[in-house]
Amino acid sequence: MCKNNGSPPMQDNNKAAIQDRMILLRRKYLAQLHERRPQITDFITACSMGGANDTVFQQMRQCAHNFAGSGASYGFSYISQTAADLETALDNRASIEKLRTLTEDLLQACNKALEMIDNMPKFSSEAELNSLEQIAQQFKPVILITDDDPVIRDLVVALFKREAEVMTANNGAKALDIIRHHKPALVLLDDGLADMRGIDLLEQVKKDPLTAKIPVIMLTANKKPLDIELAKSIGAFDYVTKPFELRYLAEKVAPVLKNLNRTLLIADNDAAILDLFTEKFKGTGVRLLLAKNGLEAVEIIGQNKVKLAILDWIMPGMDGPAVLQRIRSNPDTKYIPVLFLTSKRKETDIKKAYAMGATGYIIKPFIPDQVVSRSLKLLGITETAAKPA
Repeated sequence: MCKNNGSPPMQDNNKAAIQDRMILLRRKYLAQLHERRPQITDFITACSMGGANDTVFQQMRQCAHNFAGSGASYGFSYISQTAADLETALDNRASIEKLRTLTEDLLQACNKALEMIDNMPKFSSEAELNSLEQIAQQFKPVILITDDDPVIRDLVVALFKREAEVMTANNGAKALDIIRHHKPALVLLDDGLADMRGIDLLEQVKKDPLTAKIPVIMLTANKKPLDIELAKSIGAFDYVTKPFELRYLAEKVAPVLKNLNRTLLIADNDAAILDLFTEKFKGTGVRLLLAKNGLEAVEIIGQNKVKLAILDWIMPGMDGPAVLQRIRSNPDTKYIPVLFLTSKRKETDIKKAYAMGATGYIIKPFIPDQVVSRSLKLLGITETAAKPA
């Protein structure tokens, strides 16, 4: 049994880091609510004064559509419900009186949510907030090489830098910090580190449910059969002994790199949805590309080998069905799986989506982890190489 060095449990640190990132996302969402609140009050005024024209109606419908789709995913189900009721009423051209009442309900729901911001945990400094912001915005999968030999570190960086962002650590403490905050898609780990054995670090990683599924390949001069068996029994993905040939290491890493080359496009004009998935797909080995509208989505698909697309239905410039039509009409992209993620719930819309060739249809509000799980299956990412939910 490997000894505990007395440091705080890694699981607690991981949970704290995840909580910090989710707090950041919720604060950003509430900031967006605050920015959109004048649009709600202006619509109420326009309804009262009889000045709500088609442009005003369309703008309010888009606002309600966004709120309906993202509120519950951030823990504000009452925002999603009131916004969905308003969106339906706008679609059905309900009476001005009813629209005003529903809009007032939405304003009240937003105000209720905004009251929470003063009670949310504060970050200790602006630098900490910016650091978390950077963490939340990282899309590229990470490989961590932990070795006290700079030659080995440089070699691994050169070998795999095209497939992933390669981070380096020369000791176990730094490696643990990187694993906690970046959730690498793969760890290459020396056993003979200055501050701890790599096998001890491996055991800490595998005992923590939040990091247990990260594949770890031992990369070490230790050729003792008992240690090799111990590492594999703890959960090492593989064991490579030094000195090694580059081709041999590449072959050992290939099964994991296969998962790193999965590119997912998410197109949604609601920044809150994009922020949420940026966090949720972090560490899964997925290369995440984001589009704010249909035109951006088409451009991204044309420039990248996208393996899965998740599309909102209503987007400015070009809507989701038009993007799907472009995808299916191009021989190079016609077989890309496409999921709709939308608040449009009419049976006619669902049938239309499948008739056009949609792979799946998810109605907002949604459970983010279920969308992530479904996406990973469609991308063919194995459970071993994906971050635990």
